Amino acid sequence: MSKITYQKQPKTFSEQVTLLKSRGMLIPNEAKAEKVLRNISYNRLSAYWFPLLKEPKEKKKKKKDASFEAAFRLYQFDSELRLSVFYAIEQIEI
Repeated sequence: MSKITYQKQPKTFSEQVTLLKSRGMLIPNEAKAEKVLRNISYNRLSAYWFPLLKEPKEKKKKKKDASFEAAFRLYQFDSELRLSVFYAIEQIEI
C-alpha cells in the first residue's frame, strides 16, 4: 500500500488566524477565532467565507468588511436551519 504524502503542512490554530488576517479577514478577537477553529475547523468554515470574497476567482482576497464573525454567523445560521429542516422532515415522516 502506498503512503499518502500531503503537500501542505498542518498549521496551528494561531497560524490559521494569522493566515486569515494576512488575506484581509477582520479578526478583532483572535482568542475567540482560535476557539472557533479548534471546535469547527478551518476547512468546514472555509465554505462560509465564499460570500465574503471579492471575486470567486480570487479565493485568497476578501472584501474590505469581511470579518471572521460574519463567516461564523453564517455557519451558525446554517446549522440552525439544518436542524429545523430535519425536525420538520421528521414530523412529516411520522
